[in-house]
Amino acid sequence: MNNSIEIKNLNKFYGKKQALYDVNLSIHQGMFGLLGRNGAGKTTLMKTLATLLQKKDGEITVCGVPIENAKEIRKIIGYLPQEFSMYPSMNVVEAMEYLAILSGLSGAERKERINALLKKVNLTEHRNKKVKALSGGMKRRLGIAQALLNNPKVLIVDEPTAGLDPEERVRFRNLLSEKYEIGCSLPVETMRSCDGTVKYLYKTLDGNYVETVYIPDGDRATLCVSSQVGCKMGCLFCETGKQGFSGNLRTADIMNQIYSIEKPETLTNIVFMGQGEPFDNLDNVMKALDILTADYGYAWSPKRITVSTVGLKKNLKRFIEESEYHLAISLHNPFHEQRLALMPAEKQFAIADIVSLLKNYDFSHQRRLSFEYIVFDGVNDSKGHADALLKLLRGLECRGNLIRFHKIPEVGLNGVSDERMVEFRDYLTGHGLFTTVRASRGQDIYAACGLLTTAKLQGKCEHKN
Repeated sequence: MNNSIEIKNLNKFYGKKQALYDVNLSIHQGMFGLLGRNGAGKTTLMKTLATLLQKKDGEITVCGVPIENAKEIRKIIGYLPQEFSMYPSMNVVEAMEYLAILSGLSGAERKERINALLKKVNLTEHRNKKVKALSGGMKRRLGIAQALLNNPKVLIVDEPTAGLDPEERVRFRNLLSEKYEIGCSLPVETMRSCDGTVKYLYKTLDGNYVETVYIPDGDRATLCVSSQVGCKMGCLFCETGKQGFSGNLRTADIMNQIYSIEKPETLTNIVFMGQGEPFDNLDNVMKALDILTADYGYAWSPKRITVSTVGLKKNLKRFIEESEYHLAISLHNPFHEQRLALMPAEKQFAIADIVSLLKNYDFSHQRRLSFEYIVFDGVNDSKGHADALLKLLRGLECRGNLIRFHKIPEVGLNGVSDERMVEFRDYLTGHGLFTTVRASRGQDIYAACGLLTTAKLQGKCEHKN
């Protein structure tokens, strides 16, 4: 069954003013929102999908039905406009009856459906009141009820909770959840560490699996977000790298990790340091970042968000020039051949070239630049490595971040003692590179740095497919 909306090269004009310009969009099963400033064309797009406006050119299909077949489209669509008004001289039941008849509902079906919907939108006791006598919130609730009359496969709503109090907003959400897959996919598994860290397992829109980690720390709470299913980079020390690559996460899948955790309101920081290389999926990551920081989205400060990368040079340049988020570079070894042995990406994205690029930009203000460095015993923890790091990063406004290595199977690498971590940190800081040691969290549930993997689940999923 085709439950998608497909839009190709859609254009719409009001006289000489172009409201929609070459819109290309695929909307699959689930709940999706249109975010944008006033005048961006959101309402125009929704009215076009509801067959209330004609497109200039382009192609639209709704559940496989071409938009030109308006009669069939209206059978499967429910629509709540931004400015809702309906037959002011009718009472609530009369208005609903009239619309139900237009929808082709039988007498018995009309009565049952109307009574049920009025109850769910809390209008039963107002059923005999004239529409014109209803408050703004009541009219909004009546509009929601009429949009659901024909039990639509596709529901289009324009600012549906405008004018509703918090209790009514919850009621509306619950009403949608009874029939529709709402815009939040809850984790299929939750694991809790003894240190308070929580690891969530999500199933994506494509049927893949990805992990996300919530890290509480006093009055702070950080969410480690994934950007891909698996990873192409193949870093020796990373379980995700050993898993291989299965696909990019859509923006919806990225955002779902953020708003579907148990207490999203507690989040103070987000780091893109989970599964995958964010710059290998930069378009979708940037869309998610825009939603997080735009005034029409979460309105977060960019200072609350850090994106980590091995250093895909072209996209690194784009990220710096198009955003203000904190940047973390996975360095792990200052020497080319040694870094290459740990990180195959060094062959194409040499750390010397990355640092050279970074020196063209100013990181002395609010944006923070840091370099991540997992410390391996006898591999990258010598005074020679420290001195090479200092030389490599000289002239950059940045900091170092030392990370404990968490042992993974079939990899001949070992971490160092806490004492050695402190010695290495103090040497770097004492010679001009301010360096910290990242606290290790969630190791008992395999949620610590480098331990995220859904390889077993992906294997089952791909075998099934």
